[in-house]
Amino acid sequence: MTTVPAPVPPSSGPAGAPSPSATTAPALVHPIVPVTEEPAPDLTTYAGTTVDASFEFDHPSAWTVTDTSASNGIFDVKRADGEPIATLQLLIAWGAVCDASTIR
Repeated sequence: MTTVPAPVPPSSGPAGAPSPSATTAPALVHPIVPVTEEPAPDLTTYAGTTVDASFEFDHPSAWTVTDTSASNGIFDVKRADGEPIATLQLLIAWGAVCDASTIR
């Protein structure tokens, strides 16, 4: 009479490691955390002309822009609560000319 050994399930790990079906630890599951984005703020365009130069930029409607330089091109930008965000300056170079031959 011939004895046939019982089949051995394939191992997915190193020799001696328990097969996946013998593992008792639960699988790690990472919860999906939804990303909430803040809605884009309503924008207002600040436009002006100073020192013979026209300009414009967008900013949140709740912010304020103040020309602090008596038309010299310096502007303070503040949040709705009055906290300063930036000081912007319009720079003018009178008579400046730039062409491809001067750029190196």
